[in-house]
Amino acid sequence: MRSHGVLGLSLILAIAVAAPVRAVELNPAAVEGFDRYVKLTEQRIHDQTERGQFLWVDTLPASECDEVYARLRKGEVIDRKLEIKDNRRTIQTPQAMIHDWVSLVFVPGATLREVKA
Repeated sequence: MRSHGVLGLSLILAIAVAAPVRAVELNPAAVEGFDRYVKLTEQRIHDQTERGQFLWVDTLPASECDEVYARLRKGEVIDRKLEIKDNRRTIQTPQAMIHDWVSLVFVPGATLREVKA
């Protein structure tokens, strides 16, 4: 009985993935907002690496950073929604949305080569 549920879910997922996707033209204001978001994000990443903060977790206050590292060592996956602001204001992308998420996972004993593979 349980295998029928898995089969049904698999079929639903297969149909959903196979559904045609329609291309949409973004309006110029959305493109401008997205380009601004990318520019500010790249600047943030540059500034962080200049300060020796390679991982997102290293940008957190010390107590929160320690807590996140402890959770990672326990095997948790950590994710956060990020938002870049332009002079403390949300960047407008009319009729469009920006999804900016970061996720971390700790894989004990794994090499960079193994993780990339």
